Amino acid sequence: MIEKLHKLKKIQLEQKFMLKQQLVAKQFEIENIIEELNLDLSSAGVEKFGAIGDFKILAIHKNSMKYKKSLYETEKRNILAQIENYNKIIVEFQKEVEKYDYLLKIELKKKIKEEIKLEEMIASEFVLSKYARERRAV
Repeated sequence: MIEKLHKLKKIQLEQKFMLKQQLVAKQFEIENIIEELNLDLSSAGVEKFGAIGDFKILAIHKNSMKYKKSLYETEKRNILAQIENYNKIIVEFQKEVEKYDYLLKIELKKKIKEEIKLEEMIASEFVLSKYARERRAV
C-alpha cells in the first residue's frame, strides 16, 4: 500500500513539474513579446514632413502597443504567481515522496531482519538436529 502511495506521489510530483515547465515556457514567450513591443515602441515613427494625421495615428499605435505591453506584463505577473504556487506544491509533494520512501526503506529493513531471523532459526535447528543425530549415534 505504501509503495502504491509512493508511486502515486511521484507521478503527481512529475505532473506538477511538467505544469511548472509549461508556465516557465509561457513566461519566456511573454517576455519575448514584451521585448518586441519595447523595440517596436522605440522604433515606431513617421516620415519626415509627414501630415499631422500621421502623428495622431502614430500616437494611437504607440498607445495600443503600450496597452498590449501592460496586458502582457499583467499576464506575466499572474504566471509568476502560479509558478511560485507550483513551487510550494512541488515542495509538499517532495516531502510526501520522501516520507513514503522512508517508510518503504523501514519496511524493507524489517523484512530483511525477519529473513535473517528465519535463516538463523533454520540454521540453529539444523545444528540441533545434527547434534541430536550425533548423540544417537554414540
